[in-house]
Amino acid sequence: MLIAAWTYCVKRPLSFLVNTILSPFYPRAYIEYRNFLAKLLDMPLADVADLLYNTIEFRDDPLGGAIDYIASPQITWARGFGDCDDVVEIWGNLFSEKRMQAYRLTILTLPIRDSHVLCLFHDGEGWKLVDDGGLYQQSFSTREDAVRYLRHNNRSKIIDYFFERFEG
Repeated sequence: MLIAAWTYCVKRPLSFLVNTILSPFYPRAYIEYRNFLAKLLDMPLADVADLLYNTIEFRDDPLGGAIDYIASPQITWARGFGDCDDVVEIWGNLFSEKRMQAYRLTILTLPIRDSHVLCLFHDGEGWKLVDDGGLYQQSFSTREDAVRYLRHNNRSKIIDYFFERFEG
């Protein structure tokens, strides 16, 4: 519940504002991103994960992540950097284009600085996770099984989580 309130009351409005301000600085971003996305559509997911990992440099949002916002996929691609939620937006956009069921999974942890955003998607056989670090090898029968896996394998204590469906 905490994470949902934060997402809708603070993060989404701030993201809209930041993307509106940044858009004029990247006039060709939309066209270049559409061309990039067209290439991704034909690639195996493992290759997409490698490409994004090697192309998008991880950088926290300003002030060490204290000003947390989600950059649009076009701006992330044009800048060549972003944090976990920025890369997950590219994944969500890709899965929406492929008409695959996908969710943004936000996990709130203690300590807070270790909180994370992943993309959870269904590949026809099971649920899989991907984030700015790449594609997880595990497959899960339910979305909640993926969260249980993260709870068990996370060095930080997960105190809340939130699924938000990517829409095409």
